[in-house]
Amino acid sequence: MYYSLTSINQREKYRLRFRKKLLEQKESFEKKTEAHKSDELLALAGYPLGVNGTRFQIIRASVVVVSFILFTIYPLLTNPALDAQLIYPVMIYLGMSTELSFSPTRWMLSAIANDKKDKRLTEMFVFYDVLKSELESLGPGQEVNVYNLIKDSSSLFNHIDLALIRFISLWKTDTHMAKKSFSSLIGGEYAETLGEILYRLDRTSKAEALRIIESEAEVFSFSHNERQLQQGSKKKNIYFLFFGITNAFIIVWFILFVLSLALDSMNSSNI
Repeated sequence: MYYSLTSINQREKYRLRFRKKLLEQKESFEKKTEAHKSDELLALAGYPLGVNGTRFQIIRASVVVVSFILFTIYPLLTNPALDAQLIYPVMIYLGMSTELSFSPTRWMLSAIANDKKDKRLTEMFVFYDVLKSELESLGPGQEVNVYNLIKDSSSLFNHIDLALIRFISLWKTDTHMAKKSFSSLIGGEYAETLGEILYRLDRTSKAEALRIIESEAEVFSFSHNERQLQQGSKKKNIYFLFFGITNAFIIVWFILFVLSLALDSMNSSNI
């Protein structure tokens, strides 16, 4: 009976230990997933102030804890008659979320990410023109060396320079990986097309290289012009929205001002 009881206790202990381990692994996985989601958006935004997903989650947790102490715990300890403001830590927690669509933090990071994406794509079109000019400057019998072309022109750019540096660092060891890395770091179908062009240009003659790059000239030219029009339209819409909101505030202020004058006049006449 003793051995049987001991065996049951051991089995129960193992079950509890196993269950605890599963819960710990689940919590760890959820934290890593949340950090990964944050890191993904922060990476697109270029890691503002050097903050990655893990650091962001630490900062977020710290801010929430401090706000909870200041607005909830401290009032209860100093003056129990005061209402504990739990709403503020909750608002901060939700406001600093990178997953919720209505979160100001997500809006801000998305705006930064979109701005950086636009700049990367703009520089990519410029890089296409630079690449074409470099090919035209080659001698008649000179062979194209993609590594040297990119190495010489990477310093001209501020937003795709990392993609270009990554490209040339991989080029001599794995050309396919270099091509994929270039398109993934910049993003978009045009980056993929340009990566394919770079891959095909290497070790070709000047005439063949110009033929390859000219085959995509119309697509890149049309896409660049289309993006310019879209950006112009976007800026115009932002200006209209700004002036619309400003005018609405002025109108509301004027109405309230007139109402206050009317109320003051009525009160003075009653007196």
